[in-house]
Amino acid sequence: MAHLLASVVHPVERPWACRSTVIGGLKILLPAIAVMLMAAVLLWPYLVSGLGQWDATSAGELGHGEASLTKARYVGADGEDRPFQITATTVHNLGAGDANVLLESPEADMLLGNGSWVLVRANQGEYVVDRKALKLSGMVKLFHDGGYEFESSEAEVDLIDSTVSGARPVTGQGPVGEVTAEGFRVGDDGDSVHFTGQARLVIFPSALGRVGAAAPSEAETR
Repeated sequence: MAHLLASVVHPVERPWACRSTVIGGLKILLPAIAVMLMAAVLLWPYLVSGLGQWDATSAGELGHGEASLTKARYVGADGEDRPFQITATTVHNLGAGDANVLLESPEADMLLGNGSWVLVRANQGEYVVDRKALKLSGMVKLFHDGGYEFESSEAEVDLIDSTVSGARPVTGQGPVGEVTAEGFRVGDDGDSVHFTGQARLVIFPSALGRVGAAAPSEAETR
């Protein structure tokens, strides 16, 4: 009887194939690490400056050691530990010592004392480091969850006591009617909107019975 002898042939390992896989992985990993290190170097002076923490989708360098962020967001709390958030399409001048931080298309969202909120947006903004204030300019729009909407050319957000004020002419409307004034101030209690200087209120006919109702549906002039 003939005996059939079979042998198992094991595939020969090819070291070059393993090396190729490792090299391919490193080509992806090393550039990613380089980007993260570059971002850390750019942002380190700012992160240690005590101004707070920004996060963003990307970081860059404008020159002279000044860092910038794209689609940035800043989350913090005021003096009463009430949260606020600032976003901007671009943030400039980070890591430039005590210089103010410049923002493009900033938007500030704050919680007020009575649980209401206010949102302010503008074309440009400047974060004043030593006063913890946000100066806004260029088509400033304010929205209050009490039903108010205002427009002005300039405004300032105090991030310590969560107030918003402006000394430029303001126009807008609320639940009661339309208002024009020389300035305004939204208090941190969230219960009132104060209009300063010469103010004029045109009451909606449908709101005549509600005039004098509970704030913030009440316009005040000073």
